[in-house]
Amino acid sequence: MKPSLLATCPNFDRVTRYLSTWAGDILSYCEQHGHITYVLPDKKATRSNLEGYIKKNSPKIIFLNGHGSNSQVAGHDNEIILDNKNIGIVASANVYALACSSAAKLGPLAMKNSADGYIGYNKEFILSSNSSKTARGGRDDTAKLFLDPSNVIVQSLCKGNSADIAAEQGRIAFRNSIKEAMNSDVQSDDHKLISYLLWDMDCLVSCH
Repeated sequence: MKPSLLATCPNFDRVTRYLSTWAGDILSYCEQHGHITYVLPDKKATRSNLEGYIKKNSPKIIFLNGHGSNSQVAGHDNEIILDNKNIGIVASANVYALACSSAAKLGPLAMKNSADGYIGYNKEFILSSNSSKTARGGRDDTAKLFLDPSNVIVQSLCKGNSADIAAEQGRIAFRNSIKEAMNSDVQSDDHKLISYLLWDMDCLVSCH
């Protein structure tokens, strides 16, 4: 049986639009490399749909895009789709939450409930973008520095790596983004951009 991946891709504000656009690239990669991919886009990124798809398909990778807190991950229109009440649904899966803060409390709770891994951010995830660009087609070089590392994490999980290895490869990708920012003109205020990338890199963790 082919391995499978489930992704939530809400799309109701600037941040979720960017996250979901970039997620599309890596989901295509995973599908091309032998994974069955299930996507909950836009209004389908709900709690009931997440629970239903996991119950029916038992994905080995769960990729959550959206807003979050230290104990919750949200879907479309900020509906809470994963929290302490349903965290047991991620048992035996590797979870990557591209959302603020969920690795602080929800990630360790997922591990206590038999998740294979939980990668996330233990504080706020900062996303900088160029207001004159759009997220379509990856044309925003500023946002690319922040979101390419995310795709590296999912790619690593799809290759069969553990959450620890995937998170470390994500941190390496952030370091590469920092080097790129130091040697480019993607933003006039490069020092601020670099500090934001360092922040995200330091907040990226694999929970235990």
